[in-house]
Amino acid sequence: MNFQELVASIDKNKFKEVMTDWHVEEYSQKRYLAFAEHLATLTPSKEEGELVVHKTDYGEWEDIDVYIKDSESTNAIDFLEWEVVLGYEVNEEDVNDVTPELFVYSAFCDMTFDGFDEETRKEQIGALEERAKNVEEKGYQGLTAEQLELNIDNIINGVPRDDK
Repeated sequence: MNFQELVASIDKNKFKEVMTDWHVEEYSQKRYLAFAEHLATLTPSKEEGELVVHKTDYGEWEDIDVYIKDSESTNAIDFLEWEVVLGYEVNEEDVNDVTPELFVYSAFCDMTFDGFDEETRKEQIGALEERAKNVEEKGYQGLTAEQLELNIDNIINGVPRDDK
């Protein structure tokens, strides 16, 4: 089953319950429901790989993200065209592990991170690309792109920073 088929198959009442459980305001719930309807009008592309769930345990709560997994890597879906995401097969074991409605909600959070419509997304992604270009060319707070990448790697890997 591809993602578009999964979206079409979810129980809308259970979907609302999931969003309520995750403290999504009514206004945003309506936007996600409208987004689901919009996705039904798109033609999915055929993609290699599948959508999988990644859980992060934060102690008091667990975060659920949806990623693309192919033979070589795992990647985020945030900046992909929606037709591309719709065309990926879903890992049905992961879907059943978290429920179809939670899987869809988690994917929607990433898919709409930069906006609920194409124009807003393009503007937001363009602005992000421009900021990245500026960091690449001019550095960030006195750091070159390479130094910034090293600092980020050190933070991720728990290596103390040398601020001198």
